[in-house]
Amino acid sequence: MSYQNELVHVEHNWQTQALLDLMVHLFTENGDQRGFLIDLALNELVTRLLTQQTRELILQCAHSYNHQEPITEVVQYIEHNLSEPLDIDILCKIACMSRSKFFNYFKSCLNMTPQQWLLTKRLAKAKALLKKGKSNTQIGFDLGFNHTSQFSRTFKNAFGISPKAYQKN
Repeated sequence: MSYQNELVHVEHNWQTQALLDLMVHLFTENGDQRGFLIDLALNELVTRLLTQQTRELILQCAHSYNHQEPITEVVQYIEHNLSEPLDIDILCKIACMSRSKFFNYFKSCLNMTPQQWLLTKRLAKAKALLKKGKSNTQIGFDLGFNHTSQFSRTFKNAFGISPKAYQKN
């Protein structure tokens, strides 16, 4: 596998958005530590982008191999059960690992917890369904959110825009 430029161009999350906002602020101030703080923020941004690319590369490799790695089977199970609550015991059985080993393994591979992964996948699917014109209420319930307001709040926190506004754009 080689470095893939197109993977760097991903939609950023609230963490990278906050970092970009901070960088804009740092560029406009004249403090003594300005240069140092800009360097730190730039290093963090590069780290976050490379982490995202690494995650995508691991998943791409996992799906292309004929034999099933534990992370591949777990990811596939989560993706096929997006509307269901996450059952860590089932994921541990799929990966054939203890709870603690499973959490460490999952986080080392994808740089996020299984719950964060599930939420990321739900929100990605929600965006696709919104583009197809499905209703917010239906999407929220189809993807396992307990209330429409929970879905709307989670979507807005992740993307900075409400589901309705996203659908209109």
